[in-house]
Amino acid sequence: MSRLAAVAATALAAACATTDIPGTYEAIRPAANDGGERHVRVTLRTDGTAAVSSALSQRPDRSLVEGTWGEAGPGVLTRVFRQ
Repeated sequence: MSRLAAVAATALAAACATTDIPGTYEAIRPAANDGGERHVRVTLRTDGTAAVSSALSQRPDRSLVEGTWGEAGPGVLTRVFRQ
């Protein structure tokens, strides 16, 4: 599992802890390589679109993946697919 996927899964797990799933979820985790921090933002929109972005505090670039999401049941999300 990639680091981005692992951090996104953490943010999505936070989304599952609430009954109002659509929204923006952010997490800051220790980076594995350089001792900095990894900032991850997951945005789940009511229209079923989604975005996951990730950046390291030590680097200026940001990774962005957009796709869709859906509910598989109460508090259970399907994964975000690339479009």
